[in-house]
Amino acid sequence: MKNAVKAVLLSFLGALQMFGSPVGTVSGTVKDSSGAVVPSVTLTLTSTATNAAVTTKSNAQGEFQFLGLAPATYSLVAEAGGFKKVNVSSVLVQVDQNTHLDLTLEVGSASESIQVEDVAPLLENDKSTLSSVVDSRNIGNMPLNGRQALDLALITPGVLPTATGTQVLSFNVAGARSQSNVYLWDGASNMDTQVNSNLNNFRIGDAVQEFSVQTSVSTAEFGRGSGGQVSVITKSGTNMVHGTLFEYLRNSDLDATDFFVNKSRGTKTPLHRNQFGGTVGGPIRKNKTFFFASYEQFRQVAPTPSLTLVPTADQRAQVTDPVSKALLSFWPVPNTAGTNNYIVNVGSTTFDHTGLIKVDHNFTENDHLSARFADYQGATFTPGALPTQGGNGNTPVSRNGVLTENHTFSPTILNELRLGYSRNQTFITVQDTGLNAATIFQNNGTPLAGVVDGSKNIQDSGLPRITISGGFAPLGSTTNLPQGRITNTTEIFDNISWVAPFGKSKHSFRMGYHIRREQARRYLDSNERGSFSFLSWADFAAGQVNTSTFKTGNTLAYWDRFPWDVYWQDQYKVRDNVTLNYGIRYEYPSNVYQTRQDATNFIPGVGPVLLGTNQLLTVDPAKVGPASLVLSQAPVTLSSSGVHADKNNFAPVIGIAYTPRF
Repeated sequence: MKNAVKAVLLSFLGALQMFGSPVGTVSGTVKDSSGAVVPSVTLTLTSTATNAAVTTKSNAQGEFQFLGLAPATYSLVAEAGGFKKVNVSSVLVQVDQNTHLDLTLEVGSASESIQVEDVAPLLENDKSTLSSVVDSRNIGNMPLNGRQALDLALITPGVLPTATGTQVLSFNVAGARSQSNVYLWDGASNMDTQVNSNLNNFRIGDAVQEFSVQTSVSTAEFGRGSGGQVSVITKSGTNMVHGTLFEYLRNSDLDATDFFVNKSRGTKTPLHRNQFGGTVGGPIRKNKTFFFASYEQFRQVAPTPSLTLVPTADQRAQVTDPVSKALLSFWPVPNTAGTNNYIVNVGSTTFDHTGLIKVDHNFTENDHLSARFADYQGATFTPGALPTQGGNGNTPVSRNGVLTENHTFSPTILNELRLGYSRNQTFITVQDTGLNAATIFQNNGTPLAGVVDGSKNIQDSGLPRITISGGFAPLGSTTNLPQGRITNTTEIFDNISWVAPFGKSKHSFRMGYHIRREQARRYLDSNERGSFSFLSWADFAAGQVNTSTFKTGNTLAYWDRFPWDVYWQDQYKVRDNVTLNYGIRYEYPSNVYQTRQDATNFIPGVGPVLLGTNQLLTVDPAKVGPASLVLSQAPVTLSSSGVHADKNNFAPVIGIAYTPRF
């Protein structure tokens, strides 16, 4: 008892976990041929891939549990004096699932044995939540455009794809929005905290062993989001060396020309897509240390047809304004007849690669360490209406790593300590970066006020956005570029499982604590390059601007938050066919702190006040640019967060699982 209490205290003082772990369990009851329970039966569960074994004994009610099992196939041996040995050759354990297994012992000699070839779990006797598992066989056999394994979540009942135009393109679970889902990868967070979505850049189709999607109200162990709880498990090495090589090819040489392109007398849109890579895994030291690695590269050149309107020779001859004359060179000449007189295939490319490495080590039967790291880097180009205008490029980077240590204090107490890290980075810039618009937008040799001098500010260089009513192809890229962000999540979390706590054999406790640090660096230069709009071609030809917008400064800001949560739950076996799952969870979402005094909060009756100061921000209308921003003393002082987080987020959970006796 003293050791058990000490284990619990060590778990909580170690700073610990929130979400569900990437593991499963095996539980059941041992009876004799008359139906009477058999206590003190020795049960040994062995991984068929690594020969790692764990042992436990049935309690006074004949019940047993194996906790914290890595998803895999196991063999089970049950032995007791006066009974024949029972060998179960295949016991499947899946992520977030409990494999229920009832054994029947026959009277006889221990030298005799009963062989059970396979156990397929038909019912989840002890769970009160709904979930589905997609395994590696489905991932490998189902057609996947782009080879994103999580696309197969759509085969789960209650899961639908998000509507077109949604900020986060993923899936909705049981009617909840896609940004309410929670994504775990090997037990650690795999989310972009800026938009609360999955980091789905990684191409790891052949490295995924399985994933589960919980679609009902989860146990207290799960939280953060009210949608689906998605847990992805990657493969590990085994005692045998295994590997794969693959390439998927799509090429326009094998395609027919689009009907509408033919009708417009355009050329066939080229497509070159190659997706290739491989995996390898095996032992570093047999029965002790294992490795698994995967690499996948994606290369696509897929121009898209653009049919648009460009100025004709007669329209060009009407231009008298010098700035408008200089802009004419950015439009190509017409190459077809009709209302839209220019057709072209505009470039669109995607290049990226993903590497993954995982190492597992068994220190002893009771201590297991696992480390996994994945890195994604890419470069994409999205075109505009013209070959040299309107497009943008992005250089995304995603990383995810996790370090897990499982320690078994006793056959009834297991602790899981886990460190997680994820990073997402994007930087989107305009197609014509480097172009100095100040050399074009001039009045008698003097650059117009507000136009970016690209020789001094390369980041915001490029043409302003220029639109002309009547359907003309616009010049310049969208006004909300350049923009980018970096989000980092670092977390430490722990779960402890305790079977038969304080000698109460019908109970199984699970508890944990988790804290994470979320960092965000957000950058958005909206309208920094500016925009011009014209009501007609005649207005453009004469230089008569309808509206224009210019802005100086940017929105570069740094933010931190420190959410944490704690939970406790109990699985209570009321009877052998009735299980009660109940518990409570508390979450503190944390204030959001800006770290460099570059954000404000508007106070009614006062105005915008810099966070973390008593400085009031005002504008001097007699000045322009950054010089117009004036700081003065405010009657209030704000904290660096500006708002206070909700502190009453308690979530009690209760559920019941019942198995009829027929």
